[in-house]
Amino acid sequence: MGMAARHRVPGGQTAAGKPEIFPLRVLILEDRPADAELMVRELRKGQWNVQWQRVHTRSQFVTNLDPLPDIILADYAVPGFDTLDALALLGERGLTVPFIVVTGTLSDEAAVECMKRGATDYLLKDRLARLPEAVARALEQERQKAEQESADRALRDSERLNSAIIRSALAACVNASAMARSARSDAAVSASRAVRCDSVAVRSAASALVIAAAADLCT
Repeated sequence: MGMAARHRVPGGQTAAGKPEIFPLRVLILEDRPADAELMVRELRKGQWNVQWQRVHTRSQFVTNLDPLPDIILADYAVPGFDTLDALALLGERGLTVPFIVVTGTLSDEAAVECMKRGATDYLLKDRLARLPEAVARALEQERQKAEQESADRALRDSERLNSAIIRSALAACVNASAMARSARSDAAVSASRAVRCDSVAVRSAASALVIAAAADLCT
Protein backbone atom coordinates (compact mmCIF):
# COMPACT_ATOMS: atom_id res chain seq x y z
CA MET A 1 0.00 0.00 0.00
CA GLY A 2 1.39 3.42 -0.97
CA MET A 3 2.33 6.12 1.50
CA ALA A 4 -0.60 8.36 0.59
CA ALA A 5 -3.08 5.51 0.95
CA ARG A 6 -1.58 4.28 4.19
CA HIS A 7 -1.84 7.64 5.91
CA ARG A 8 -5.22 9.02 4.89
CA VAL A 9 -7.12 10.37 7.87
CA PRO A 10 -10.91 10.17 8.40
CA GLY A 11 -13.07 13.24 8.39
CA GLY A 12 -14.09 13.64 4.74
CA GLN A 13 -17.29 12.68 2.98
CA THR A 14 -18.18 10.88 -0.22
CA ALA A 15 -19.98 12.56 -3.11
CA ALA A 16 -23.24 11.23 -1.66
CA GLY A 17 -22.57 13.06 1.59
CA LYS A 18 -21.83 9.90 3.60
CA PRO A 19 -18.77 9.69 5.88
CA GLU A 20 -15.79 8.34 3.95
CA ILE A 21 -14.46 5.02 5.23
CA PHE A 22 -10.73 4.38 5.12
CA PRO A 23 -8.93 1.02 5.13
CA LEU A 24 -6.64 0.44 8.08
CA ARG A 25 -4.41 -2.59 8.66
CA VAL A 26 -3.77 -2.98 12.37
CA LEU A 27 -1.40 -5.30 14.19
CA ILE A 28 -2.39 -5.68 17.85
CA LEU A 29 0.11 -7.02 20.38
CA GLU A 30 -2.26 -8.15 23.13
CA ASP A 31 -2.66 -11.31 25.18
CA ARG A 32 -6.34 -10.63 25.94
CA PRO A 33 -8.65 -11.20 22.94
CA ALA A 34 -11.49 -9.18 24.49
CA ASP A 35 -9.28 -6.11 24.86
CA ALA A 36 -8.17 -6.35 21.24
CA GLU A 37 -11.79 -6.55 20.12
CA LEU A 38 -12.61 -3.42 22.14
CA MET A 39 -9.83 -1.54 20.34
CA VAL A 40 -11.14 -2.62 16.95
CA ARG A 41 -14.69 -1.64 17.89
CA GLU A 42 -13.58 1.88 18.81
CA LEU A 43 -11.59 2.24 15.60
CA ARG A 44 -14.58 1.25 13.51
CA LYS A 45 -16.56 4.02 15.18
CA GLY A 46 -13.95 6.40 13.84
CA GLN A 47 -14.60 5.69 10.12
CA TRP A 48 -11.95 3.03 9.77
CA ASN A 49 -12.45 -0.14 7.76
CA VAL A 50 -10.26 -2.20 10.08
CA GLN A 51 -8.37 -5.30 9.01
CA TRP A 52 -6.63 -6.56 12.10
CA GLN A 53 -4.58 -9.35 13.55
CA ARG A 54 -3.93 -10.03 17.21
CA VAL A 55 -0.59 -11.55 18.24
CA HIS A 56 0.99 -12.26 21.60
CA THR A 57 4.34 -13.94 20.81
CA ARG A 58 7.52 -12.83 19.10
CA SER A 59 7.15 -15.29 16.21
CA GLN A 60 3.58 -14.18 15.54
CA PHE A 61 4.62 -10.55 15.67
CA VAL A 62 7.47 -11.09 13.20
CA THR A 63 5.26 -13.05 10.80
CA ASN A 64 2.74 -10.21 10.66
CA LEU A 65 5.31 -7.54 9.82
CA ASP A 66 5.27 -8.59 6.16
CA PRO A 67 3.58 -6.68 4.73
CA LEU A 68 3.94 -3.87 7.23
CA PRO A 69 0.72 -2.90 9.00
CA ASP A 70 -0.47 0.70 8.92
CA ILE A 71 -0.22 0.91 12.69
CA ILE A 72 0.69 -1.22 15.70
CA LEU A 73 -1.27 -1.16 18.96
CA ALA A 74 0.52 -2.85 21.85
CA ASP A 75 -0.22 -3.68 25.45
CA TYR A 76 2.76 -2.72 27.59
CA ALA A 77 2.98 -5.94 29.60
CA VAL A 78 2.31 -8.92 27.33
CA PRO A 79 3.97 -11.95 28.98
CA GLY A 80 7.03 -13.15 27.05
CA PHE A 81 7.05 -10.40 24.44
CA ASP A 82 6.05 -6.93 25.57
CA THR A 83 6.04 -3.41 24.14
CA LEU A 84 9.74 -2.78 24.72
CA ASP A 85 10.63 -6.07 23.05
CA ALA A 86 8.50 -5.16 20.04
CA LEU A 87 10.03 -1.68 19.76
CA ALA A 88 13.53 -3.15 20.01
CA LEU A 89 12.77 -5.63 17.22
CA LEU A 90 11.44 -2.89 14.94
CA GLY A 91 14.54 -0.81 15.61
CA GLU A 92 16.88 -3.70 14.86
CA ARG A 93 15.17 -4.26 11.52
CA GLY A 94 15.03 -0.58 10.62
CA LEU A 95 11.24 -0.64 10.34
CA THR A 96 9.20 2.52 10.85
CA VAL A 97 5.57 1.96 11.78
CA PRO A 98 3.28 4.20 13.86
CA PHE A 99 3.18 2.52 17.27
CA ILE A 100 0.71 3.26 20.07
CA VAL A 101 0.98 1.71 23.51
CA VAL A 102 -2.53 0.84 24.70
CA THR A 103 -2.37 -0.49 28.23
CA GLY A 104 -4.14 -0.68 31.57
CA THR A 105 -1.61 1.25 33.63
CA LEU A 106 1.62 2.95 32.72
CA SER A 107 3.97 4.94 34.91
CA ASP A 108 5.44 8.20 33.69
CA GLU A 109 8.88 6.59 33.60
CA ALA A 110 7.63 3.69 31.50
CA ALA A 111 5.80 6.05 29.15
CA VAL A 112 8.95 8.13 28.64
CA GLU A 113 10.99 4.98 27.99
CA CYS A 114 8.50 3.80 25.37
CA MET A 115 8.66 7.14 23.58
CA LYS A 116 12.46 7.04 23.63
CA ARG A 117 12.38 3.57 22.07
CA GLY A 118 10.21 4.76 19.18
CA ALA A 119 6.56 4.65 20.31
CA THR A 120 4.41 7.34 18.71
CA ASP A 121 1.92 7.72 21.56
CA TYR A 122 0.35 5.90 24.50
CA LEU A 123 -3.20 5.55 25.73
CA LEU A 124 -4.80 3.96 28.77
CA LYS A 125 -7.45 1.31 28.19
CA ASP A 126 -10.04 3.17 30.24
CA ARG A 127 -9.84 5.97 27.63
CA LEU A 128 -10.35 3.89 24.48
CA ALA A 129 -12.86 6.40 23.13
CA ARG A 130 -9.81 8.52 22.28
CA LEU A 131 -8.21 5.74 20.24
CA PRO A 132 -9.49 6.83 16.78
CA GLU A 133 -8.15 10.34 17.36
CA ALA A 134 -4.83 8.98 18.61
CA VAL A 135 -4.51 6.70 15.57
CA ALA A 136 -5.36 9.52 13.15
CA ARG A 137 -2.78 11.76 14.83
CA ALA A 138 -0.11 9.04 14.70
CA LEU A 139 -0.73 8.41 11.01
CA GLU A 140 -0.60 12.11 10.23
CA GLN A 141 2.68 12.47 12.09
CA GLU A 142 4.13 9.55 10.14
CA ARG A 143 2.91 11.07 6.85
CA GLN A 144 4.55 14.40 7.65
CA LYS A 145 7.74 12.66 8.71
CA ALA A 146 7.83 10.68 5.45
CA GLU A 147 7.27 13.85 3.42
CA GLN A 148 10.06 15.65 5.28
CA GLU A 149 12.45 12.75 4.75
CA SER A 150 11.55 12.72 1.05
CA ALA A 151 12.18 16.47 0.80
CA ASP A 152 15.50 16.09 2.62
CA ARG A 153 16.57 13.31 0.23
CA ALA A 154 15.62 15.44 -2.77
CA LEU A 155 17.62 18.36 -1.37
CA ARG A 156 20.67 16.16 -0.76
CA ASP A 157 20.41 14.73 -4.28
CA SER A 158 20.16 18.26 -5.72
CA GLU A 159 23.16 19.42 -3.71
CA ARG A 160 25.20 16.41 -4.89
CA LEU A 161 24.22 17.11 -8.51
CA ASN A 162 25.12 20.79 -8.22
CA SER A 163 28.43 19.88 -6.60
CA ALA A 164 29.19 17.45 -9.42
CA ILE A 165 28.35 20.10 -12.03
CA ILE A 166 30.61 22.64 -10.32
CA ARG A 167 33.47 20.12 -10.07
CA SER A 168 33.07 19.26 -13.74
CA ALA A 169 33.05 22.92 -14.72
CA LEU A 170 36.15 23.64 -12.63
CA ALA A 171 37.94 20.64 -14.14
CA ALA A 172 37.08 21.91 -17.63
CA CYS A 173 38.43 25.35 -16.74
CA VAL A 174 41.65 23.85 -15.37
CA ASN A 175 42.09 21.74 -18.51
CA ALA A 176 41.44 24.71 -20.76
CA SER A 177 43.92 26.83 -18.81
CA ALA A 178 46.55 24.09 -18.99
CA MET A 179 46.02 23.75 -22.74
CA ALA A 180 46.34 27.51 -23.17
CA ARG A 181 49.58 27.57 -21.17
CA SER A 182 50.89 24.65 -23.21
CA ALA A 183 50.02 26.41 -26.44
CA ARG A 184 51.75 29.61 -25.30
CA SER A 185 54.78 27.61 -24.22
CA ASP A 186 54.95 25.83 -27.58
CA ALA A 187 54.71 29.16 -29.36
CA ALA A 188 57.48 30.63 -27.19
CA VAL A 189 59.71 27.61 -27.86
CA SER A 190 59.10 27.91 -31.61
CA ALA A 191 59.88 31.63 -31.53
CA SER A 192 63.06 30.98 -29.54
CA ARG A 193 64.16 28.37 -31.99
CA ALA A 194 63.52 30.75 -34.89
CA VAL A 195 65.59 33.47 -33.20
CA ARG A 196 68.44 31.01 -32.61
CA CYS A 197 68.33 29.93 -36.27
CA ASP A 198 68.42 33.56 -37.45
CA SER A 199 71.33 34.29 -35.12
CA VAL A 200 73.30 31.34 -36.52
CA ALA A 201 72.60 32.51 -40.05
CA VAL A 202 73.75 36.05 -39.23
CA ARG A 203 76.93 34.76 -37.61
CA SER A 204 77.60 32.52 -40.63
CA ALA A 205 77.13 35.41 -43.04
CA ALA A 206 79.39 37.66 -40.97
CA SER A 207 82.10 35.00 -40.90
CA ALA A 208 81.89 34.64 -44.66
CA LEU A 209 82.34 38.41 -45.11
CA VAL A 210 85.37 38.45 -42.80
CA ILE A 211 86.99 35.57 -44.70
CA ALA A 212 86.34 37.31 -48.02
CA ALA A 213 87.84 40.58 -46.80
CA ALA A 214 90.93 38.78 -45.50
CA ALA A 215 91.38 37.08 -48.82
CA ASP A 216 91.27 40.44 -50.63
CA LEU A 217 93.97 41.82 -48.37
CA CYS A 218 96.22 38.90 -49.15
CA THR A 219 95.96 39.26 -52.89
